Amino acid sequence: SGNVAVMAAGLATLELLADGRMQTHAAALGKRMSDGLAAIISRHGENACANNVGCIFQIYFGLERPPRDHREQSRGDSARHKRFHLALMTQGVFFKYGAEGRISGAHTEADIDETLNRIEDVIRRGLHR
Repeated sequence: SGNVAVMAAGLATLELLADGRMQTHAAALGKRMSDGLAAIISRHGENACANNVGCIFQIYFGLERPPRDHREQSRGDSARHKRFHLALMTQGVFFKYGAEGRISGAHTEADIDETLNRIEDVIRRGLHR
């Protein structure tokens, strides 16, 4: 609509994204999150797996490997996944149920570590069961 403030914000955003550092940063944090989830799953003997694509990550309960399509994903434990999301909300972490987690360029390693700590607390205490 030509709104000056909106156009200025859009231009500033494009300038931030132009060199690719923000995307690289977010993707590295996505890998950190996925690797951290895999470590938590392993430490607690959880029947689950985790993966990421760039800054997008997901945990799948009841699956030994990330699904390749919706049919494989439907074989997972959706009830546990829902309880996991609800338990995380009680710990101050919100991921929209049924959706993957997303990391932005504004997140930091400390944000990821804090989130992983809260996720581990939920799994260790069995709040997702």
